[in-house]
Amino acid sequence: MRQIIIFGVGSLAQVCCHYLTNMTPNIVAGFVVDSKYKESDALMGRPVITTDEMLDVFPPDSFDLLVAIGYSNMRNRLSTIERLSTKNYNFTNLISDENCDGVINGINNIILPGSIIEPFTCIGNHNIIWSGAHICHNVTIDDNNFFASGSIIGGYTNVSNGCFFGFGSIVKENINISTETLVAAGAVIIKDTEVSSKYIGVPGKKIGDLSDTGVII
Repeated sequence: MRQIIIFGVGSLAQVCCHYLTNMTPNIVAGFVVDSKYKESDALMGRPVITTDEMLDVFPPDSFDLLVAIGYSNMRNRLSTIERLSTKNYNFTNLISDENCDGVINGINNIILPGSIIEPFTCIGNHNIIWSGAHICHNVTIDDNNFFASGSIIGGYTNVSNGCFFGFGSIVKENINISTETLVAAGAVIIKDTEVSSKYIGVPGKKIGDLSDTGVII
């Protein structure tokens, strides 16, 4: 049994605390947040401390870390994870095993109950797969991607880094999803996407370039 600290205090962090408490034997010891975002000393009956305090209060040799911050700015999310990685914590995964038949090679993944991960799928680091998402067989997912409820990724698809898939979005089989692709809610992708691009509609049509900002929701 390990003690876990959660970075973040928003809705995702609270959902992760709930599932870690109810699905695993691990103990959630508290929450960590950058000082400018700290509004309270406690959340869900656990202490909230700042990043400046975390090494002293929750030393890395005794606590694992789960980064549970949202997807509103995917580049900022990754830079926060990279900053925290210098503090020498072991990153943990939150994975519901009920429908997960893929291979989780990476760290700091959040795969919620009710999602489906079919066999021969490989998942990298720092991904969020929400309840109701469906990842088909032989899919490769790299790092720092978000899959909303109802999103479907067809078999033999490759998903690169920093991508976002909105509610009810669909990617057909044998597709390459390039870095920083934003697939809007309800969009259907039937061909390979371009780097740093936003797609909407059925079939999905590129409507914007995200090179300057990355994916921002």
